Amino acid sequence: MYIISVGLAILNIKKKNLSGHVQWLLASVFFVLSPGLARLMGLVVIMARKGKMEGVSLEKLAIPAMLIMLVLIIFYYYKYGSFRHLSFKLLVLAHIPYLFVAQIGNNEYFRSIVTAIFK
Repeated sequence: MYIISVGLAILNIKKKNLSGHVQWLLASVFFVLSPGLARLMGLVVIMARKGKMEGVSLEKLAIPAMLIMLVLIIFYYYKYGSFRHLSFKLLVLAHIPYLFVAQIGNNEYFRSIVTAIFK
């Protein structure tokens, strides 16, 4: 999604659409920032526990990290963008599944479909 949003930002600037360019560049930042935030939170938790890794997983940190990302996305699009822009909708759609990583991964029906696809 990062590459697509950068490509659309370039396309918008060539069309002299500065507003669209800004929206897509803003989206590209959030697409890159999301996975990094979960990892950073993991690093902070590990440092707070003085190097103890027991009970630390990205799966557990995904929910708070994505909630923070969704709040940041809504805040910045409220302040600088438009909720009607396609980039906002794609960002929200891309971040919502992270909130259900554990539930989706533990679902036997979903596992059987994924196993059949990637077998």
